[in-house]
Amino acid sequence: MAKRVTILFLLLLCSISLIDAEKVYAESFFMDCEAAFKLKDFFDKHLDKPRPDQSFRLNNSEFLVIITDTGSVGQGLYFVNVKNNKMEIDDGYALMGVKKEFFGKNQKRYVLLATANLGSGSYSNGYSILNLIPRHNVKPYILYLLFDVSEDPIAGLCGEKRDRFIKDHIKAEAVDSYKILNEDTENVTLVFYIIEENCETLKKRTYAKRFKLVDGIFKQVE
Repeated sequence: MAKRVTILFLLLLCSISLIDAEKVYAESFFMDCEAAFKLKDFFDKHLDKPRPDQSFRLNNSEFLVIITDTGSVGQGLYFVNVKNNKMEIDDGYALMGVKKEFFGKNQKRYVLLATANLGSGSYSNGYSILNLIPRHNVKPYILYLLFDVSEDPIAGLCGEKRDRFIKDHIKAEAVDSYKILNEDTENVTLVFYIIEENCETLKKRTYAKRFKLVDGIFKQVE
């Protein structure tokens, strides 16, 4: 009886948090709560699919879910339609995680996602942007890559075995840090501080990549 009461309480708590969508979105796009309850039936029917770490409710039947704990394959951002019983990966980059949710002008919401990719001994990582849009096409959101950088997957930057790395890369880069300026305004700006190493001379420099909204899309500016 006590176990049943606890389960009912948790379901009620989750339902209350979903009553006012605007309130939920104000707190966070991605939540663990929905992954545990709203998508439970879908994943119970598809035991072959990896369980999501976080999910975002787009509407009553459509969700975005982030899957990270699957080994070497299957990691990424997925679009799930429980009504049509479909699940498809939305981005080829793996190990995606939510870095920051932030606002632009008129409370326009954006999500900064971290991405990574390892293939044929070449490692790259970067950042993507997710934001909601009016449903003109199949999906009510857009997802696009801001940039990515390449470095030795083990030692970082050019790495210890730079002779092998230099065959495909004259330089290596890594993201040192980032910040978001002018939130809640039309001038919201993403700034990424990049460490660059020349794989021939091993000289390093630090510079900044800046991204501002241009026609609704974050693009790099000088």
